[in-house]
Amino acid sequence: MYNYLSNLENIDVEIYSYDEDASDKLFLKLYDMLINKEHIYLREELKLNKKQFNILYESVVNRKVSRMNEIENLKGLGEKTIANVYRYAMEQCSWKKVVKKERQLKLPLGNQDELI
Repeated sequence: MYNYLSNLENIDVEIYSYDEDASDKLFLKLYDMLINKEHIYLREELKLNKKQFNILYESVVNRKVSRMNEIENLKGLGEKTIANVYRYAMEQCSWKKVVKKERQLKLPLGNQDELI
């Protein structure tokens, strides 16, 4: 695959092998929310109708799906619905990066003549 793609100009090639046993942290967060949150509130937060929520809930809780990318194959959920599920799950993750403003320290240099 690399040999085939490496001849193309202006393209970076990275090939990854898929590990079926790797955990999907985002999916685990979604599963946790579906188990622990009140359904009516979660349904509103996910912006799903009752039918869509039931499809998602039954599929996740009954382990018909075990990864976020498998949700995309559920019948009855469209692109907007899936985007809402991804967006909400990402917003709820505590492990997302948070950047704090840094303050540069000022060094007490004293008299500039003393430095020479």
